[in-house]
Amino acid sequence: MKVKTVDELDLENKKVFVRIDIDCGSLENKKILDFKLENCLPTIKYLISENAKVIIGAHIGNSNNKKYSLEEVGLNLSTLLEKDIVFLDNIFNDSFKKLVVDLPAGSVILLENLVFSSSELNNSEDFPQFISNHIDYYVNEAFSLSDSNFASLNSSLDVLDKEKIAIGLNFKNEYENLRNIKNGLQKPLIIVLNGKEVTKKIEFANKFIEDVDKIVLIADVANSYSKAVGSDFSGNYDKDSLYMVKKLISSAKTRSIEIIKAGAINSSDKFEIPSNDVEYLIKVFSDAKSILWFGPVEGIGDLGPAFVGLEAFVSSIGDEACFSLEGSEYKHLFNYISTSGEAAQDYLKDNDLIVLEKLEEL
Repeated sequence: MKVKTVDELDLENKKVFVRIDIDCGSLENKKILDFKLENCLPTIKYLISENAKVIIGAHIGNSNNKKYSLEEVGLNLSTLLEKDIVFLDNIFNDSFKKLVVDLPAGSVILLENLVFSSSELNNSEDFPQFISNHIDYYVNEAFSLSDSNFASLNSSLDVLDKEKIAIGLNFKNEYENLRNIKNGLQKPLIIVLNGKEVTKKIEFANKFIEDVDKIVLIADVANSYSKAVGSDFSGNYDKDSLYMVKKLISSAKTRSIEIIKAGAINSSDKFEIPSNDVEYLIKVFSDAKSILWFGPVEGIGDLGPAFVGLEAFVSSIGDEACFSLEGSEYKHLFNYISTSGEAAQDYLKDNDLIVLEKLEEL
């Protein structure tokens, strides 16, 4: 990617529009909202430290519903930054231009929910054409929205001068780490699948079926495996995933890939993992050069010893993993934790990500 990163720009007294992702469906999903805000802070703080004038654009939801106003987010952001910020409920007027000019360097403006504008929702060029007249740089700090059809992410790349366009620090980190994963990890490679949405987990494993050496199945994924191979067990399983699980078993057998079932969810909906499984995984993990973990890590403390002293590259993919790792005593064991949810999965599965593709073509 030839696009510059924000730390390559001359930012002194420059007006910088930063598109971030804080979409959490509802302001009530505070845990997800706070998590996403934290991911944006390094870029925002860097811009402030370089005396830029920071204009932040974001959205929650996908309609003009006033209950999704970002005014409350502005208060939260002000606390996180430990400085006052300006909340602006309308930018399509002359006062916006005057405000941006008059504010001192290092100031922060948070715009009202961008999807309150039909221009944003319709991917119209009206928004980027307006904003381009009032900014020096545009920074995309929303890798997780790389499939977006919103104007501030998509048509902006068609309208803005490419010399004005840059990516944020977290965007760069996501892109480089995911590209390294996509282009090949060191072998032996182990993939760990854990949690619900079993079909999605299997699709992830299939992406690496020609490269993986062992696949470890945990919890709900392990239950579906047990049912697929005809084992007698009393736990719940994902009926819709059985075809995909059987297909994975067949593909693994053809390629001599070992599938390891390590623990399952019992009939009381509790996670159980036998001590002999832990002992075996300690040996399996110690032989690995790369480990990809897809799914949550909460509730599997028994596996902690399997990670101690690992020299392998251990990465975590998916929203479940991100949120369950926050505050976890095992967070430090992961070299890389993806924060872009389904966008990361789509990138690794070669699904279309229109915004990312446009950035790569600049």
